[in-house]
Amino acid sequence: KIDGYIEVIDGQTSFNKYLKNLENINIRINLSGHKVLVQQFVAKHRNAILRLVGNAKIPDEYNFRLFTDSEKGLPINIPELSFPVGQFFKFAKTEKFFASYGEPRISFTLLKKKNTIPKLFGEIILDDTHFTYPPKEWINTYHGGKMYYEIKINSGKNTWYENELISANIYGSIIVKNLDSTKGEVVDGEVFSTQGNLNYLGINFKLKNARLQVVNSIVYLELLGETVVVDNTGRRNTIQIMVARDRIENIKPRLVSINNPQLKSEDIVSILMGLKKFDSQDFYDREQIIPKDSDIDTTVYLRQQIIRLIDSNFATPLVRNI
Repeated sequence: KIDGYIEVIDGQTSFNKYLKNLENINIRINLSGHKVLVQQFVAKHRNAILRLVGNAKIPDEYNFRLFTDSEKGLPINIPELSFPVGQFFKFAKTEKFFASYGEPRISFTLLKKKNTIPKLFGEIILDDTHFTYPPKEWINTYHGGKMYYEIKINSGKNTWYENELISANIYGSIIVKNLDSTKGEVVDGEVFSTQGNLNYLGINFKLKNARLQVVNSIVYLELLGETVVVDNTGRRNTIQIMVARDRIENIKPRLVSINNPQLKSEDIVSILMGLKKFDSQDFYDREQIIPKDSDIDTTVYLRQQIIRLIDSNFATPLVRNI
């Protein structure tokens, strides 16, 4: 048994990773026998306020809530979620890797009752956030026993998904949960975008419309992007990349020329790669795009290039087997 209290008045601390510092830290934790009560726990960073409330009965009961109590979130930088600076960022960054950062608002509740599995429930709102996924390396940061969780991740003000091939202003939400009822981790949600750029087959396309839907961890995608190619006569030709909604492993991307609708996707790929001209009468040669020793067809190749926009290394469980 322990009786007493822990108190911090107007403290401050700094961090090596993720968050620079916290200031105006005021803490009052009362200890009475096997009971712990967080009477006060508040910290600030500029205009962001972080609070912790809750109580515990040592050793196996607790109920804590950690949340931002302000309109502004905490400025966070996550080096594990980074990507090589490339098509969209080489003009702005001198670093080799671009790390995810933002000012998310959070609310997490960690709950455990006697003889039960702990549960983590929470919500994240990604304000002024530029992030990528998946991480460069998978890191297991939880080393305790089994835990149930349900986390809702919402886009906020000015939320961008980015990697070396895409920069998209997104809105929507994703729920990741692992509960007794789900029998494992399940992902659900929808994310939309009507603004951004994507690098497809080495060509910059304007993102016109995109929708990523996840239903019981099954991923569906639809997408429309557009670019303009100037031919050897100086004429402007509008090219669209079109993906009708389907499960991501079944999508059939099509390249369409608005000015030359008779062209096949294969012809347009050759044109975009500089292997063919708009006025050429040469038939499409598969080996211009696909190596001789490859047995994949053009649809599979185009599909893989689309999936790389979501996961450039095919590393996430949702797409790694495609």
